Formats: sequence, structure tokens, C-alpha cells
Amino acid sequence: METASIVLTHQSKENHEDIHNVGGFTDGDRAACFLSWVGVPSEKVRYLGFATDRVGPWSGTTDPTRKLEKLVWMDTVLDLLDVDWRERKVD
Repeated sequence: METASIVLTHQSKENHEDIHNVGGFTDGDRAACFLSWVGVPSEKVRYLGFATDRVGPWSGTTDPTRKLEKLVWMDTVLDLLDVDWRERKVD
């Protein structure tokens, strides 16, 4: 029987055994950081539904001002990870 691998991630300053901080600030940019961390070339990544200028419908109940601040950080993280990420953004 084949077993599945699970990689646990976190976003805190602490070190945790067998849990990795791959970077990122929101779920989306953290996923992009994870893909980079496991070696997926950035040109193979597509950014579906990434908006940095508005709070999207999938954000749930949130403080819009705080969410927009997080999206600014997401934009910064993605720029550091891949300066051409916007070219592969799918609306």
C-alpha cells in the first residue's frame, strides 16, 4: 500500500521540528512560496484569483482595511519571489 506524504507549514518565528516555514503572508503567497521551496519553476505557476487591490468574495468575514494591508504584503512577497508573477495571473 502506498502512503501519502504530508508537509506541514507554519508562519511563525519559532522553529518546529518537522514543520517548515516556507515564507508567505497570506494563503496564496504562502502556497507560491511552498511551490518555490519544493522546486517548482516559477514560470510553471499560475496565479488564479490573486487580487492585491480589493478584497475578494472568498475572503469571508474580515476587516476590509486589515485585509488590504495583508494584500500589500502579499504583493511584496510575490514580487520578491517572482518579479514576473503578474504575467501569469489569471483573473
